[in-house]
Amino acid sequence: FVVMGVVEGLLEDNPSTFPPLFEMPSCKIITIIACVFGGIGLACAVPQEIGDKLLAPFGEDIWWPERETIIAYSSIPIVSCGFTYFHIWLALWMMFYPIKFVGVCQIPGTNIGMPGWQGIIPFKAVPMAEMATELMTTKLVNIKDEFKKVNPVMVSAIVQ
Repeated sequence: FVVMGVVEGLLEDNPSTFPPLFEMPSCKIITIIACVFGGIGLACAVPQEIGDKLLAPFGEDIWWPERETIIAYSSIPIVSCGFTYFHIWLALWMMFYPIKFVGVCQIPGTNIGMPGWQGIIPFKAVPMAEMATELMTTKLVNIKDEFKKVNPVMVSAIVQ
């Protein structure tokens, strides 16, 4: 019961902020993104005839893709990176937030409801703290040995 009160107190007294979905990227990242989009834009801006003339010294069998093909293939990593970034951020957010159940009807013994949700870590905080305390006090630390190390005179002086 003590552990439960301490864990709930920590959750209520120490609200932390989750990282925002979008942050200003570093200068290196902005440069890389600008180069990639610039290259894609340049490849789309060059007409087929000019592309053929530019590539003529390298051989006639060099294929210069059409604009639609360049846009279609270059959109694959852009869309997949955006989707992956968002769904990983959402998964991490759902691990830790909301701290209390938010919804209409919580299914007993779970962190979900109709509709509703509570973060996985806050929902499991009390059982995890109880398990950690039990492991520490029964298997990792010998309580009798620890009390033997305590000086009773010093403890009485501190208590008074």
